[in-house]
Amino acid sequence: MATIDLGKIKLVWRGTYSTSNTYTADDLVEYTDNGVTSTFIAVAASSSSNQQVPSSSGTVNTSHWQLIAKGVADPIPSQSGHSGKVLGTNGSALSWVTDQGGKLLQAKHSFNTGVVTVTHSGTVGDSYGLEGNRVYGDLNTITITPTSATSTMIIIGLSGTTDHGSYSGSGAFGIVAVLNNGTGNNIDNTDYQFYPETSTLGSNFYPPNVSVQGSYTAGNTNAQTWRMKGYCYRESGSNVSKFRRSSLLIMEVEI
Repeated sequence: MATIDLGKIKLVWRGTYSTSNTYTADDLVEYTDNGVTSTFIAVAASSSSNQQVPSSSGTVNTSHWQLIAKGVADPIPSQSGHSGKVLGTNGSALSWVTDQGGKLLQAKHSFNTGVVTVTHSGTVGDSYGLEGNRVYGDLNTITITPTSATSTMIIIGLSGTTDHGSYSGSGAFGIVAVLNNGTGNNIDNTDYQFYPETSTLGSNFYPPNVSVQGSYTAGNTNAQTWRMKGYCYRESGSNVSKFRRSSLLIMEVEI
């Protein structure tokens, strides 16, 4: 009776391709070429003495193999040697980069619901290295410790005001941000004095809100104490300024 060779009844999975193995038709292997792992089926025999890799530089060795399932390159580059970095893109490729993640490192906020009254009835010198003849009152205080020596602090302050009954003289009011109660690096957006408070205002006058904003780079990670202060400036007579519902926000960012 004649014998008929049916070949393999089913495909045989051989795992990862190895040059030390012998392969016959219908063997299945996994092979990585140029960082892409794909599945191939043998269409001809090969052995360790007649090595026939499934593909090279993206080109399939069709004399011995056919592609069954083509893989894709891992879009995430190797993490090795990139501790502390974040994944970035230039629009066409991914890479590990520095300081491209969230720019905001931390934020602190202070809100004062009370009323702070600042009275000025005499003559005073320049306090905190700012404009002279002002009396100050503390509105908000925030102590913040930088997490990076190269970061920048963004300071944003806002305060409402309220009527104090009567205005006996001419003067001005506003808010400033003072660092460590010192005379350097303080923030004062009032680069001139204006006179919204005069004796002719009478009562029931509610002055407009006032604001201060700026930035500061310390170059170290020492704790910083920022105080937002309301000031009353006197040109004549006695002046009173009332600050109400003040808010101070400090954000540490990498720029």
